[in-house]
Amino acid sequence: MQVLGRVQIEYLVIIKAGRYNNKKGAMLDERRNYIRKSLSSTVSVFDSKTNEYIGLVADWSKDGLLITSSVNPIRVGAVFRYMLLSQSPNHSDTTDRASIQAESVWCEQSSPSFYGTGFKITAISADAEKLLDASCH
Repeated sequence: MQVLGRVQIEYLVIIKAGRYNNKKGAMLDERRNYIRKSLSSTVSVFDSKTNEYIGLVADWSKDGLLITSSVNPIRVGAVFRYMLLSQSPNHSDTTDRASIQAESVWCEQSSPSFYGTGFKITAISADAEKLLDASCH
């Protein structure tokens, strides 16, 4: 077992508690009401109007989610209607679908070709909650 110093422990607590801005080295405000759950299976996101592929759900909670995208940055402050698609865990040849509406709150470039966008959920179907919960560890 490795003993960590006080500074190391505080750093780990900060990283676990919220988003850390690597560019400026400062902590961003943590405003989540629920702990986000990481997904262990793939949930793809498509625009409900255009059927355009948007990205993948990285994690989610009852009031928000993180979508990773390689397409373009997602406009902050806009409300989107998305279709979530996931392969059914019980039937590998079946795809589960559910709808969600969410407002983009922040968008950051996480690497040269990927963006992470945080969303506040404004409307979610029971099927979407079920699909996302079934996709978590």
